[in-house]
Amino acid sequence: MNVKLRPYNSTASQSERGNKLPDKVGFIGLGRMGLPMCHRLLKNGFELSVHNRSREKVVNILDLGAKDGA
Repeated sequence: MNVKLRPYNSTASQSERGNKLPDKVGFIGLGRMGLPMCHRLLKNGFELSVHNRSREKVVNILDLGAKDGA
């Protein structure tokens, strides 16, 4: 299997990057790994829906622009 890797440019829009990344992302679990990943997705312009067992973490990231996935 031959895989070509390209550098990722987070400042370019998705159409400028020329790849087929989704515009909308759903994320389950806002723990030690999930919360920082969600912050990065929002920072890079993805539309994000989130769900977590504890409501407190969901409310915190909703303030940053995520949507409630519950």
